[in-house]
Amino acid sequence: MVRVRRWWAVLLAAVLTATLCAVTASATVYHVSPEGTNTPPYDTYESAANSPRDALAAVTGPGDTVLIHAGQYDIDTAIVVPSGVSLIGIDRDSVELTWCCYQDYSPKIMFDLQGDHHISGITFGNFTVAASQDVSAIFMQVVPGDVFVHDCEFRQVWSFGSVWDTLEFHDCIFETGSRFGIHTTTGFGTVLIHDNYFTGGASAFSPNCVQAWGETITIEDNIFDLSESNFRGASVDVQEGSRPVVVRNNLMMGGDLAISWSPHDGLIENNTIIQTDPSQSSSILVLLGKSDTLTIRNNIIIDSPVPRFYDCTDCPPNTPLNYSFNAFWPPVASFYSLVNTGAGLSIKDTGNANQYPMFGDDSLYHLQAGSPLIDAGDPSVLDADGSRSDIGWTGGPHGIIPTYPELPPQPPDSASATGTDGIVSLCWSSRPEADLAGYNLYRGDASSFWTEGLTPYRVLAPGDTCATDTILAAGESVYYVVTAFDSAGLESAASPEVSYTVTGILDGPEGDLLPRSASILRAYPNPFNDATVIEFAVPVSAGALHIDVFNVLGQRVERISLGRREAGVQSVAWAAAVPSGVYFARLVSGGVSLGRTVKLVVLR
Repeated sequence: MVRVRRWWAVLLAAVLTATLCAVTASATVYHVSPEGTNTPPYDTYESAANSPRDALAAVTGPGDTVLIHAGQYDIDTAIVVPSGVSLIGIDRDSVELTWCCYQDYSPKIMFDLQGDHHISGITFGNFTVAASQDVSAIFMQVVPGDVFVHDCEFRQVWSFGSVWDTLEFHDCIFETGSRFGIHTTTGFGTVLIHDNYFTGGASAFSPNCVQAWGETITIEDNIFDLSESNFRGASVDVQEGSRPVVVRNNLMMGGDLAISWSPHDGLIENNTIIQTDPSQSSSILVLLGKSDTLTIRNNIIIDSPVPRFYDCTDCPPNTPLNYSFNAFWPPVASFYSLVNTGAGLSIKDTGNANQYPMFGDDSLYHLQAGSPLIDAGDPSVLDADGSRSDIGWTGGPHGIIPTYPELPPQPPDSASATGTDGIVSLCWSSRPEADLAGYNLYRGDASSFWTEGLTPYRVLAPGDTCATDTILAAGESVYYVVTAFDSAGLESAASPEVSYTVTGILDGPEGDLLPRSASILRAYPNPFNDATVIEFAVPVSAGALHIDVFNVLGQRVERISLGRREAGVQSVAWAAAVPSGVYFARLVSGGVSLGRTVKLVVLR
């Protein structure tokens, strides 16, 4: 929860500086504490009111502040906040307002008349609601003036606002229950919802974390973490309206879908969408009206259905939908689905691609070095550092200026070993990292043999996910793991271990031990500076053999022609006319790689 900042020690200083000191010299701070004597006018901690309602009844005018000290306050009626008065808690972890006996949709906090209000440092809860009841509303009917809600927590309650000026929620935590986290109604103001953390709760309904109606609304830099709950519904539900809505730089995990969009102008940009319900039809569901202009770009969609667009029946011909530079994984055949009920929608499908994103390991889905999504977004959109936008929730002008960690690939997640007599066939799952340089195959004579730093038994190119091995001892058991390594030389952890036990007699009809598979065996000397001898095995007479030598980028730097060779162990000298570095050699016949790949180290 990196983006949800907790004030703790600096909260009082920040609140008192930004809120209390901003009021007029005649403004008063009224205290609330369970330890207070409840003596009006509540202007000290010792004389503090025992209830926020009592302190609010004592305020004298705009600019006053009710400061709530640590404690849990059970309230049984609505609280009315007078014009221009702010409601400030010491810290949301220690100040809790609950409505124990007032369990319905009715608002629990209402603002009276006009003026600016600040609400911060408070947890709002409603823990005694029966299972059959809906949770309660917190805010309602914000009249002319600005309302700023920050550093609060909402547990199984929902906030409801209609604005004329500005309503802003930031750095809050929402445990969304059977209704909404934030619900805004039709108004004429501006709603800003940013840097909040939403988590789901069990629900018999289909709630949405944010349900937006009517206003000019910006929803950005939020984390919607619904992956570990029974939450149904959308992270963001945009209802029909005539004013623009912007949904950008959000991390959306789980739920039925990420965004539901009814006819509305707007922008869906630089979001990262992870694991929405695969049984649903869409990750982003869009219904356009005849006058809508919508752009969907620079989003990452992972393990989720592709967006679905409903072609509007009353759209004029070629109504534009700019749908560009979105990234999908795993690969999809089509980047969106279209319900063609009309003929007006013209989708600009540009730059969308199947790309493995290469996220870092911090669970917040930041990109790591080498990701193909770095500087890969819409060229007209720039990151905060002025470079071309990254794709995903950290990119674009409203994202972060990242430092890309250099991390190893993930290990192959499966491996298998089959064989006949002493010939073992090994295969493993491929890795899709863009900077993958190859695989290391390890062989041991006991289970759990692999530890970090072992010398690989064989090094293979990025395209190789199978190899063969020959064992010349009946009854011998061998064990294998595979790792992946990248162009920076970083190596993954090991794949699951596989084993093989030789059964049968391995020597030939006259007792000679002949190779059972074609493969390079070794190179000596190795490392070397000018030349080395490459030893290889051929089980039967064969022609058109050659050895290919590759660099760490998988580029072939030389082909050594072998011609026709008889069965047995053979060798060839290679005079290496290449710079110092690491290279890989493999035996090839007819375009097919044979056996193991050997690492060669050239030292000048």
